[in-house]
Amino acid sequence: MSNDKPWLFKPGQSGNPSGLPANATKFRRITEKTVKATAWKEIVIKAVDQARHGDAKAREWLSDRIMGKVSQFMDVTSGNEPINFGLDKLSDEELTKIGEIVESTIERNDQK
Repeated sequence: MSNDKPWLFKPGQSGNPSGLPANATKFRRITEKTVKATAWKEIVIKAVDQARHGDAKAREWLSDRIMGKVSQFMDVTSGNEPINFGLDKLSDEELTKIGEIVESTIERNDQK
């Protein structure tokens, strides 16, 4: 069977086979070695103070680090029309399994 869409990933093929860029982990290591806990504490205290005084960037920086960055939704498939996933065609067993997966994902994220 030939693949008429060669840009699509093949089953079992990672979308990011190299993982994080080498520079990302190197930057983190350097930052951890050069910025000590007391300096981070000062940075956070300053950001909190700035956020309290209306600095939107400071609020964003703090919330990104406390709660994680917000995912941005972009509709690229439906032209703003509802997408029918065909959930009505799934069996009760399949719907239960999907529910278990969703609950498990939520629990894992809550533990982070």
